[in-house]
Amino acid sequence: KNRLTQLGYQRLPGAKSMLLPFVIGTTHCSNVAAWLPGSCDEVIVLGAHFDHIGFGEESSVTRQADDNIYNGANDNASGVAGILEVARTLKNERGQVRSLVIVAFDAEEKGLHGSADFSKKMNELLCGKRVVAMVNLDMIGQMPDGAYKVMGSDSSNELTKTLDNCAKKVGANWINDGYIPLSDHHNFYIKKIPVLFFFSGINEHYHGPNDESNTLNYSNMMKFTVFLTDIIRNLTKSSDAINFNEISNEITSKSLKKIKISASTIDLGINCNDNYEVTMTYSYGKLKDF
Repeated sequence: KNRLTQLGYQRLPGAKSMLLPFVIGTTHCSNVAAWLPGSCDEVIVLGAHFDHIGFGEESSVTRQADDNIYNGANDNASGVAGILEVARTLKNERGQVRSLVIVAFDAEEKGLHGSADFSKKMNELLCGKRVVAMVNLDMIGQMPDGAYKVMGSDSSNELTKTLDNCAKKVGANWINDGYIPLSDHHNFYIKKIPVLFFFSGINEHYHGPNDESNTLNYSNMMKFTVFLTDIIRNLTKSSDAINFNEISNEITSKSLKKIKISASTIDLGINCNDNYEVTMTYSYGKLKDF
């Protein structure tokens, strides 16, 4: 909230504050959202979850007696850093047609609750302005040297064209990596809003106490953020219609078909036994075994 305020972003037009509270059972949570208004009634949402798993009581892959604080540098401080860097870069640009909403979601690790609450209330929060695309960052701290894997690009022909144009402009490469419904973008997709999901993959530090800042690849994060910024810039400055394509509620990501994590449970519905046999379940129902 403080950083977005420093950058000159404003609370959403239908909100009393940048803090957007909601409750899960008896637990009080809060998303953080702000915007840069555009000249039309369409909105681009750029989001990342900021919660993690605390002391690892739940969803932890590894436990260490001498380090029980799960910092979540990759999952998902990296994503929050990404959205704030885009916000910083674009804050003084002119010619913005669509409004840009920056949102940090709470309670993603508990089941995508923050994005569910935001997507349910967004018509009221945005005073009727229409979200036409959502871009989600979840674990971008280990981006590769080669092509970036993008999930959800099939949800819109226009988003695919934007990816191609921006990649060519900044000298990047990207590949279509199917879809997974296991992060905050999915609560927008089920409302027929096109989505892009950037994710650098699961590694040995996932949901463990060793997911710390010294494990991140900062150089590749910065290269990726240049690409990401140009994508958001193009989406906010364009008035071209963004169509929605129905894709799949199932997991079609090729990169998640070879998961090997030495643990019994991985959160967000990714379950793995000691023989590395992986199944995927989710609150919308059982998806796919592979």
